[in-house]
Amino acid sequence: MNKELHQGMSRYASLAQALLITSLLLCSGGLDLNAQISMSRLQPTSSLRAMEDPIAEGPIVLDHDEAYKCPVQGASDQGRYIFGYSFDSSFIYDRESKQYTIPSTGTRVIYVWDSGDAVVFVNQNSGGILPKGSTQVKSFTSPKADYPYVGPIYATSNTQYIIANLSNGGYHVLPAIISRSDAGTYVVKELPAPKEDLLGGEAQYTQARFCAEDGSIVYGVQVDWHGMFHRLVRWVRDSEGNYHFEGMLDDLFFNLQAPKPGPEPQEKDYITVPDTDPKYQEQLQAYHKAAQEWAKKVLARTKTVSFFSKKLQFSSDGNFICGAVRQAEDDETYTKEYPLLYDLRKSEAQIIRDMEGYCAVDVWGGQHLFCFTGAPPIGGSSVWSLATKKPQAFLKWLSARCGRDLKKDFTYESIDDFTGEKKEITLPGYPTRSRGGLVITFFGLGQSEEHNARNSYLVFKKPFGTFIEEVQPREANLFGGYQASTRALYTSASGCQISVYDTQGILCFQGESNTEGVCLLPQSLTQGAYIITLVHPNKGNTSVKLHIDK
Repeated sequence: MNKELHQGMSRYASLAQALLITSLLLCSGGLDLNAQISMSRLQPTSSLRAMEDPIAEGPIVLDHDEAYKCPVQGASDQGRYIFGYSFDSSFIYDRESKQYTIPSTGTRVIYVWDSGDAVVFVNQNSGGILPKGSTQVKSFTSPKADYPYVGPIYATSNTQYIIANLSNGGYHVLPAIISRSDAGTYVVKELPAPKEDLLGGEAQYTQARFCAEDGSIVYGVQVDWHGMFHRLVRWVRDSEGNYHFEGMLDDLFFNLQAPKPGPEPQEKDYITVPDTDPKYQEQLQAYHKAAQEWAKKVLARTKTVSFFSKKLQFSSDGNFICGAVRQAEDDETYTKEYPLLYDLRKSEAQIIRDMEGYCAVDVWGGQHLFCFTGAPPIGGSSVWSLATKKPQAFLKWLSARCGRDLKKDFTYESIDDFTGEKKEITLPGYPTRSRGGLVITFFGLGQSEEHNARNSYLVFKKPFGTFIEEVQPREANLFGGYQASTRALYTSASGCQISVYDTQGILCFQGESNTEGVCLLPQSLTQGAYIITLVHPNKGNTSVKLHIDK
């Protein structure tokens, strides 16, 4: 462990417990049909560089006392409000007014809507809605008297649905969804959950985590009694408004053909005499034998890969579930960890074994998987390209797409907790992208023991997150040329898939070449530079840079 990581461990400890390792813009305008574009302007590209600075402002460090105590957790959908929380404190920062709102002690801000209203979790009480400018929480009401506390954990951007868990003050929880009525009030509804897990024993708990924007599907986890096997589950809403429980990826993590081992044998059911009794050893051996047989059945029922739900979260665009799995090195110990990515649109899961030690956190633009290793804010971050299957250091990746080196923006002095010496470190910390894509927040290591966290943010001119890969063309002659007067893009075959991106990486057009190998580009493309990717039905793919002049 290097020194800056080592010196941050003590400072990080007070923050890590509370950290919740918790979205495309179309181009518009008119094209000057008189633009003359020579064939020389259509050239294969080996690198992509922004033509203008995409950053509107930042990075900016949040400098309030409360923001120095707890990690930033993200921003509202369009990025006006930035929020953070620790176990018993939180803050909301309004970028327009430059004002901070500090909720009462024991209140955690789970999400802030663009209206300024916040969803909050309240320790040993029910959470609720904290209206903008108010200090009074409008608490949710639990439908179960024996589980009186409503703990919200996720909210949709449209303010219509909130995912929560009902608690009795202990570790056991019941999953729930909260819906906003036409009158503007919120109604809490318990979600059904079987008591039995896939091993045939009693589940320790079943917890809801997040949901689709329209509330039609809720996602969560079911954990066995020992906390060893985490099952990805969901609740699907029918036409009557009722939710039905079902497992996800069960065949990936469990051997469903093997019999359920059932409840674990309990010592009290086998040993009924004191250890001085002659029958004690006989009963003890019988108990050990039963426990060993049960363990064998568990291993037969489960596979060598175990889902790890503590790092489960929704991607900011709502299209992926991100998390981690653990690989068994032997029959009992899970030591290797790999990113897990589940594509909700394709119902496909992949485990990225080339990224050992990392957890999947978010997907940007459907192509770039952000991964983190270690514990925020002092772990390492990397971006895995789903297209090229290659990793890249996060700060280098981000700098390339912003068109400038951001290293100096995340280099600062920090005081070593052990020696008291000042040292310059470079650490962006843990980034979180707003759902609208305009803001990225960074939870970094604080500069002193008093300032535990160094929270900062970047604001972009356009939604940040959709990028094409920087690749060498496989076939330079896949493009035949471009005719400005007709907006015709010539390819070497029919059926070529064409995608046009601006220099921000935002998708502007998708089409296909016709039987003559021609694809007409739309008039909505304004003056400027574009990157065009072509996927040939037989000859691979390539990308070219096209500049449209007036």
